[in-house]
Amino acid sequence: MSMTDHVKATIKSVNFHLRNVYRLRRFITIDSCHHLVRTLILSRPDYANSRFGISSKDRKKLQELQNRAARIVLRTDRYHPSAPLLDRLHWLPVEKRVVYKVLLLTFKCLNGLGPSYLTSRILLTYQNKSPV
Repeated sequence: MSMTDHVKATIKSVNFHLRNVYRLRRFITIDSCHHLVRTLILSRPDYANSRFGISSKDRKKLQELQNRAARIVLRTDRYHPSAPLLDRLHWLPVEKRVVYKVLLLTFKCLNGLGPSYLTSRILLTYQNKSPV
């Protein structure tokens, strides 16, 4: 099973919204644009960036979208390096966002805050080892 079709649809949708934000960008503040991009745009690739169901090629395309969004928010040209922009906006790169999501979900499950269908699958075993 491949996620390529889903990634393509996500990219198409995000590009549509990015074009619209780009047209509005000069009329809104950085904070407003940042909030707009986070809510309308960055939430969409999160549905497509599963670590196990997505190829590195598709992950790279999603990263390019995120870089483009950062350049629009901060009003830089297309050749500006994206890593400093992501740091300035406090955005994790796509690969690290995936790891963060998995770790956060695991933490929630371990503390009884996660979905019951996942929390019930986790078995904890503690080894009581006394110091020698």
